[in-house]
Amino acid sequence: MGEAPEDDGRLAIDGGRKTRAEPYPAWPQPAPEDEEAVAAVVRSGGWCSAAKGQATVRAFEEAFAAAHRGPADGTPPLDCVAVASGTAALIVALGAVGVAPGDEVIVPPYTFIATASACLFLGAVPVFADIDPATFCLDPDAVARAWSPRTRAVVPVHFAGCPADLPALVALCRQRGAALVEDACQAPGAAWDGRPVGSWGDLACFSFQESKNLSAGEGGAITGRGEALEVAWSLHNVGRSRAGAWYGHERIGQNARMTALQAALLLSQMRRWPDQARRRIAAAERLSARLAGVPGITPCTPPAGVTAHAWHLFPFMYDPQAFGGRPRADLVAALQAEGIPASAGYTLLSDNEALQEAAFANAARAGTPAPPRGSAHLPVAATAARQACWLFHTALLAGDSGVDDVVRAVAKIQRAWGGR
Repeated sequence: MGEAPEDDGRLAIDGGRKTRAEPYPAWPQPAPEDEEAVAAVVRSGGWCSAAKGQATVRAFEEAFAAAHRGPADGTPPLDCVAVASGTAALIVALGAVGVAPGDEVIVPPYTFIATASACLFLGAVPVFADIDPATFCLDPDAVARAWSPRTRAVVPVHFAGCPADLPALVALCRQRGAALVEDACQAPGAAWDGRPVGSWGDLACFSFQESKNLSAGEGGAITGRGEALEVAWSLHNVGRSRAGAWYGHERIGQNARMTALQAALLLSQMRRWPDQARRRIAAAERLSARLAGVPGITPCTPPAGVTAHAWHLFPFMYDPQAFGGRPRADLVAALQAEGIPASAGYTLLSDNEALQEAAFANAARAGTPAPPRGSAHLPVAATAARQACWLFHTALLAGDSGVDDVVRAVAKIQRAWGGR
């Protein structure tokens, strides 16, 4: 859509006309085939993955694993365990790689709370390491600085759909003897050097919460190989083993199973997923190019190793000096009023009091040193929390007109505020 006439040049937030009157695409996007897929499971009576619905869930697991398997490299085939949520995936995966009370898990501070809180349920302590300013993903050098003898696992978040520096993180974890658990909750289909996320770490976690690029309302998955994945399967299915008896609980696990209803919905959506991914990529490339010359707006830049970006979010840094000194909150409010789906994004987990209290309590119970408090040692993440903005992936599904309206709205705001 072109820019509506501005009349007196006022911003929409000041009573002027919106840049974009047409809403951006809604999400999720239900289709008749989704309804039929779910209805078929309802009619079958096979709703539970531990009973008659097992075939439906297993079909999804196989399809999702195949989508992240990547080039043949001599390793065992990638497999998948479907679970109830991305949070459940993180808790189960960390338990499966042996995270226990007194252990430390290195995580980024600029992410959803579940990345850090998952290890707290296991009695462990999250330790925050800084992020890369170009991607907002975990910085391998910062991980090395945060390491201690108690480090049991590292959880890089593939933020916004951009893979973290997986080769460097894999090498670091192998050298120092810790597990790598990928948080790929925002990044299905992303890849580094042609190898999909989900296939690099000991295990990897995905989310299918309603906002995600693949959605079942709620849901998650764990990908991996060998013994770690078998332990994850057991932990998500109340401690059973695949070959064991129904009441043969070999471990203390939980019921974190995905239902067949969710699996059917995801299988249906996976047929549209590749086309949606291509549309997001094309729009993100166009938007990055058009915003690159706008003073005060710096889009996050995927490094050369990223060969596929999921673009769950389109993040950029905002410099108030290029917009008349107006704070970020004003920019987000102005963009939203212009019809642009913008957000100020995450606050820092390293400043979250509930996390801090739980981490200190876990450390005290285990008799280990308390983690660093606050965010003074995390300058890049602190800057992102103050100055980053996001556009949701729905803005990328509107094609060229959606992208161009974002650029027009930014330019309109900059003119109104007297930016350079």
